[in-house]
Formats: sequence, structure tokens, C-alpha cells
Amino acid sequence: MKVLGLISLFFSFTALSQSYYTARSNDIAKKYILEANQDLFRTVRGNKCQVTTNVESMKVSQHKADVAMVYYVRNSDLHMLTNQNLYSASNCPKTNKTELMSEVKEYSIVPSSESKYVNFALNHRGQLQGWAESGSPLFSISRIVDYSHNNCFKKAGMPFSSYVVFAIKTNGQIVKIKGNGSNTWNKTTTESYSSIKEFKKKNNLTKCN
Repeated sequence: MKVLGLISLFFSFTALSQSYYTARSNDIAKKYILEANQDLFRTVRGNKCQVTTNVESMKVSQHKADVAMVYYVRNSDLHMLTNQNLYSASNCPKTNKTELMSEVKEYSIVPSSESKYVNFALNHRGQLQGWAESGSPLFSISRIVDYSHNNCFKKAGMPFSSYVVFAIKTNGQIVKIKGNGSNTWNKTTTESYSSIKEFKKKNNLTKCN
């Protein structure tokens, strides 16, 4: 009885450790499953298809025009997954997997479709990058300590509402990144801050949180 109890407990823990993600509406897959052993699967027409292994985390893209269906970290590197053929009759259609950044520290999905950016990522070397829906990088800057999305983006009447992300440099200056994808419109503060949180608080941007 004790052995059966332990086995039952093990399988319950394994099931609870699975993470399920609903696929985007225009994806050939219906959902993604990240197993406790870091194997990544997706379900296509009722078939459970393995995507890859050693996946630490994943996020579903929010932009319908984004070529990437999901972004995931594998062996500390950020990758994107795209569908090779939306009209494939295969039970487990092939996917394209592309590495975007090595030694990634953090990454995030841009929730607003009004932004030209679909995702951002920061690596352990201090490089911050933002990508367009085509999968090509739109923006890259070095010597970044941290970054944060602007929850006031496209909120009428709010300060800095045209900026989608704020990043803090090693010298404390804040880089404000325009949501229209034009690097010429990005601005850097002359004033230094201890954190992005301090910058947001000083500029009344916490109201949108």
C-alpha cells in the first residue's frame, strides 16, 4: 500500500508540473504543453507532437501577424517557432525553430497590437533587443541592466504613451523606446535613476499598472 501511495503521489506531482498554453487563433496547433522534464509538445488535430527538449520556459505571441507562434528558452538561449506549412496534411507538421538570442536573462511578449514590436529580450551581456512581426530585429542596444514595458502605452492623456518599453543603462539613464519601431524617435534621459520603478513613479506612470 505504501508503494502504491508513493507511485500515485509521483504521478500526481508530474501532472501538476505540466504547463498548458492555448495557441494563438491562427496557429495550426491548438495548445502547447511543457512537460515537467522540459519536453515541449503541441497538439495538432488531436495529435500530440514533440517540438523540442530542454525547454526552460515559453510564451505565446500575441500579435496575429507575427511569424512566430511561440517564443521559448532552450539551454539558456531564446528561440522562436514558426509553422513551416499551415496547410500540411501531416499529423505532426514540421516547424521552423530559430535562435534569436544567446544567454538570455529575460524576455517578454508585447501585448499591444499597436506596437511594431512583438517581443523584447535582454541577455546576460547587457544587450537588449526588440523584434518585428517579420522575425527581424528592429532595435538593439548594449549596457542595459533592466527593462520594463510601459503599461501606459497608447493610453490617451498619459505621459510617454507613445513609448512601449523603458530600459535602464548601467549609468542609470533611461532609454525610452518608441512603439512605432523608429529608432530615430527613441530618447535617453539626461537624468539618472536608481531603477525603472523610480522613473515611472516620478513621471506618474504607475497609474497604469
